[in-house]
Amino acid sequence: MRVASALGGKALMVGLVAASILLSGGMAEADVIVSPGDNLADVVQSALDDTRIILTAGDFQLGPHAPYGQAVLIENKSGLTITGQGCNQTRLRLASNTQFGFYIGSHVSNLRIENLQIEGTLPLQTNTCGIGSFTGTTDVHGVWVEAVCVEHMAVGISVATSTTGVYDDVTITGNIVRNLVGVEAGWGYGIHCENATNVSISNNVIENVSRHSIYLARAAQGANISITHNLILDNNRDEQNTRWYTAALVCSRASSVIIAHNVIIYPRSIGISVEPDEYYGWPTTDIYLVHNQVIGEPYVGIWLTTGDTHTALGNRVVLHSAPSHPEWCHQVSSDNYATGVPTSSALAPPLPRWANSEVIDSPPDYATGFNDRLYVMKNGILDKISLYNWLYQTCPVQWSDVTAIGAQESAPLLGGERLWIATTSALYEVDPLTWQVQEQSSDWSGAQWITALSGYLFILKDGVLYRLDPLTLQSTGSATGWQQIQWMGAAAGDLYLWDGYNYYRVDPDSVNGSGPSETCSISGTVKSDVDFKAARMTHTVPDPFLCMYGHHDGAGMTEQFKGITPAFTVVEGTSTDTDFIKELCVQGRVYAYHVTNPTSSTTAGLVQKES
Repeated sequence: MRVASALGGKALMVGLVAASILLSGGMAEADVIVSPGDNLADVVQSALDDTRIILTAGDFQLGPHAPYGQAVLIENKSGLTITGQGCNQTRLRLASNTQFGFYIGSHVSNLRIENLQIEGTLPLQTNTCGIGSFTGTTDVHGVWVEAVCVEHMAVGISVATSTTGVYDDVTITGNIVRNLVGVEAGWGYGIHCENATNVSISNNVIENVSRHSIYLARAAQGANISITHNLILDNNRDEQNTRWYTAALVCSRASSVIIAHNVIIYPRSIGISVEPDEYYGWPTTDIYLVHNQVIGEPYVGIWLTTGDTHTALGNRVVLHSAPSHPEWCHQVSSDNYATGVPTSSALAPPLPRWANSEVIDSPPDYATGFNDRLYVMKNGILDKISLYNWLYQTCPVQWSDVTAIGAQESAPLLGGERLWIATTSALYEVDPLTWQVQEQSSDWSGAQWITALSGYLFILKDGVLYRLDPLTLQSTGSATGWQQIQWMGAAAGDLYLWDGYNYYRVDPDSVNGSGPSETCSISGTVKSDVDFKAARMTHTVPDPFLCMYGHHDGAGMTEQFKGITPAFTVVEGTSTDTDFIKELCVQGRVYAYHVTNPTSSTTAGLVQKES
């Protein structure tokens, strides 16, 4: 095994021990298998602590039960996991008079709900909620909701308690919430959070929600709420909600909130709102808006009515080219349109050196980043910034004639994360850890955007969309006809472009794309007028090195066995599943291919073979 042999037997032994521990825990005696014909509500109610309830594939037809009109009640439980076989495989179909799919009651700790789909039945007879509770719920510690698809509901996922209740340590990540109905209060909410603490809402896709895609309310000072890396598409798509100031992403009556790296595309309402507490008079402090992108905004991109000044840096608002009400179409506004009263609300950067860059809509200022890092270029000076304490490092290189910058979070073959900077004379690869810069001479004078996605670099230049191999910086595809594009970015594994009126979605692997009105594609033809020199090939060993030995494509590789692979940074085996191996690479992990050499091999012969 090429990679592990360089580190010796100790690292490999750690991986083997970890594998045996995970395998022994993977089929615990507390596992309960549930099929569509079983009574899921009874199974959950009778489950002991630390039970994993595994739902098979199929359709579970569920109706309401006392006391809350819920399909399944979860209360007085610890260490419960409810897992399915994935969206479109395990489907929980709720009758139209069902109040909740899963009702989370009081005295619950370490709950996981994952890998399943919850569907309502239209027309709804009540404001059905996929996962949620009433505000009487309390003493909840540790809730994790991941890879759950929710649709045809009034509310998707709700985390709520009273102002005196306890609902703490919540993660809502990697879910799909779509097609939620209703425009009145209590209806049409994608992800709802109220009075909870230590909450992370991240990496969710929320599409076609009629009122609020994400609604945060009543977070007290010190609540520690993060809303990051979410994609919101077509909020209020059908414009049934005539209150256009009900924003797609709402931060209301709240403090201690960070809203970062979210992408909101073509809302038919305000993009992001920060609103005061008109009921209890709670303060609205320590609210941070960082590197959010509101694209195709027909009303207000960022709306502030608190009367306070909030920290903001690296946000971008691209307005719709033909809004139906141009008098309400602004990048940022502090006018309270609901009451007709202006406010003294404002945005300000965390330090004066980044002043006037809180909303960036054109060169020469650029911003990019991910997770807890932000990169800002202003007047040719490039800073790497920590989001939580605003400490920064400045690149020693001074830049000029910059046309576009982009960030690549995971580039394992290059040695870690990278920045890409296009100028009129070159494309630069920047290591933000060491500030080492490598230059590839080429003319990018017409470049507008750089986006890293699925192991590729996408650069838009003079209406041509190029796809590059970041290792060699050679073009692997191009497509013309993008002269009208005003924005390009990546979200939820796809490439998105906005032309002022419509957005287009491009799959980076199949390089086929579609938009609301036409089809786009990237051909496999290399664009000959962009000449790149071949670059170097580097390899890195993950740290920590946790190896799983013996992976393969055979029948023994069950779904349960596959479930342990995310714990390892190195997977050793004989698989030829290129999608799986590429996914590992994108995540910064390594697939070490098992090589069996014949006993007659010579050293010289093996060197030649492996070269």
